[in-house]
Amino acid sequence: MRDGIISRRATAIVVICCLTTLLSFSVRHFELDDSLIYARYVRNALNGQGLVYNVGEHINSLTSPLLAVLLLVTSWIMHGHILLAGMLLSATFLAGACILAEEIAPWSGALIASTGYFYMCFGMETTLFLFLIMLTFTLYRKDRLDLVPSAALLTFLTRFEGGLLGAVIAYDLWRNRRALPRRAFLLPLILIAAYLVFNYHFYGSLLPASAAAKFDQGFSGLWGRWPRAFLHADVVFEIFHYTIYVLPLAFVAALLGVRSQRNTQMNRVLLPFLGGLLAFYVLLNIPNYHWYDAPFIFFLLLYAVLGLPRKPVARILLAGVIVQCTVAGVILLRTQGAIPNYVALARWVDAHSSPGARIAAVDIGTIGWYSNRYVDDILGLTNPKNAAQLRKREFHSWLEQDKPDFVVVHTPVAFGEVAATTSPLYAYEPIHFGPVSLMYRKQPATQQSR
Repeated sequence: MRDGIISRRATAIVVICCLTTLLSFSVRHFELDDSLIYARYVRNALNGQGLVYNVGEHINSLTSPLLAVLLLVTSWIMHGHILLAGMLLSATFLAGACILAEEIAPWSGALIASTGYFYMCFGMETTLFLFLIMLTFTLYRKDRLDLVPSAALLTFLTRFEGGLLGAVIAYDLWRNRRALPRRAFLLPLILIAAYLVFNYHFYGSLLPASAAAKFDQGFSGLWGRWPRAFLHADVVFEIFHYTIYVLPLAFVAALLGVRSQRNTQMNRVLLPFLGGLLAFYVLLNIPNYHWYDAPFIFFLLLYAVLGLPRKPVARILLAGVIVQCTVAGVILLRTQGAIPNYVALARWVDAHSSPGARIAAVDIGTIGWYSNRYVDDILGLTNPKNAAQLRKREFHSWLEQDKPDFVVVHTPVAFGEVAATTSPLYAYEPIHFGPVSLMYRKQPATQQSR
């Protein structure tokens, strides 16, 4: 019996590794705009200019400190191949999360690994977050209490809202009158102290500015009036276009899975954590960037497999879904790449401007990665002042304060781009980069005086 279980797990691990390798290869040209913000930070660090987005400007916009460190170290080992390092990290942590899921629900890891959605989050901290959630819960489930605080802290340093998991576990321990050994807190205290000291020494602030920027964006109501911003999940449904049936079927099966786990440690820990995470995003009206949905989709699929009847026909149907999801994933992912209009725009600015030129945009990842110019973030992720103005729906004052040489403008005009389109100091640059963006350029002083 035990040999059969070991054999099944070994087979599942091989399947998971094969699926993640295949789908990761299919998505190898994909570049998520926000992930390139991390990449630019790391590139500057490897070039000896510090862990900064704009050289000489010490602003901490690293939403995931742990990912930034891992990406920096891996990119250094790989001689500066930053995007490849990011892909390898994403694939490795996705496979790790899926393997840990197998210990709870056989073949759930294979189903998750076959789902193209998770690969559309590559380059971000998403798969690292999923892996550490699963690792923390697995350690707690196996009663490895000496390691739980360290894993929980790493989850927190991957995404700060991940600290909810540690809070739920702490409550579960208190409820069951159990205590953690004191030695378990030594490493977490060292890590958090080192993190705070580095932030204060290098950035002049204990915490990153990116968290406040997300809150400002949410409270602005521009992504949806409270509390609807996070509930806009159109991109997720687009990604599931070829397998749209999976979500409703998984939801029904997941309800059965939750029921099958009633009064278990799994429900006591994971359900409150997911509920708290959802409340955090909804109540703070956080814009729904599709990678924020990853924990919900991950555990939806895991619970769905738990809810399936243990009969041969159910296993056959699950195998069919895994195969179909894999095929759909390859079809979807092989068409993904960089954003060509932004790439062309960034290269045009590099070729037609001085090294000291400044370019402002609402999407700064691709533009920042493919250009060697100062990039001003209109939405305020790397420019906290702009985020505060956005919260007040002040779309014009940033332009006079920042004085960029170029402003990227969408059709229709988005957010603070309107400041450039209505300013007499900026003129239309007759260069087109597809239907996505236009350029406005500061006029020479001789023309401004006319």
